[in-house]
Order: sequence, then structure tokens, then C-alpha cells
Amino acid sequence: MTFRHTGYPFRQIRLLAFLLMFLGVSALYGGYSLMADPGGRRLQMSKAILTGTPFHDFFLPGLFLFFGLGIGSLVSLLGFALRSTCSIPCSALAGIALLVWILVQVLLVGYISWLQPFYASVGAAIAVLAIRAARTQP
Repeated sequence: MTFRHTGYPFRQIRLLAFLLMFLGVSALYGGYSLMADPGGRRLQMSKAILTGTPFHDFFLPGLFLFFGLGIGSLVSLLGFALRSTCSIPCSALAGIALLVWILVQVLLVGYISWLQPFYASVGAAIAVLAIRAARTQP
């Protein structure tokens, strides 16, 4: 079965849409929480993990998380609903951006949570699904 009007495999697009929605909602929540409480207490994070990084609090990472990953993911998801031709490239970009986010996070603060490999897997899945969909474009 294919996605109506695009020719993309339906299950693949459905899984991609689910992952984008999951990423968007969780990034909006995490980003908002970090901007609202830059000290990190709201998410039970210590500012001590930022020692040696260019950040003195969590506001700027929260800002990128909210707008870059949260809004960015939901915009690419909206592209599917509007049948936009840029929805697949935007989805790939969202997956790659998440992978870069996690990589930079691990390089700056180290491995601190099981959420890092989990979200790296989500980013990889989004990128792979989007690239596969781009290859099957009609």
C-alpha cells in the first residue's frame, strides 16, 4: 500500500510521522522546561554537568531544543498533511539534527542518561526512513 498522492510506502510514512510527532512533542516539552527553569531543576538536571561547556545555564540549549528540534519536527510533520514536496527532506534534516544534537551533547557533557542512545536511535530511524522515502519518490 502506498501513501495517497505521493507513492511513498504507507507504513514507512506512518512510522516516520509517528517518530516526528514523538520528537516534536518531547523536544517542545524539554526545551520549554529548560527555558522556563534554566537551572535545570524542573528536569532534575544539575548545572554542574555544564562545567567545561560554553553554557552557564540550560537556556540556550533549551531554546535550540524547543525551536530547532521541536518546532522543526512538527513543521516537517505538517508538510505531510499539506502534501508538501519538502516534507521528506525536512524529515531527514530533523533526524540528522537530532543525531548531531546528541553527538555534541555527549562530547560536551559525556554519557549521562539512557535517553541519549534512545534519542540517537530515534534520530537515526527518522533519517533512514526519510532517505528511504526519498529514494522511492515517484
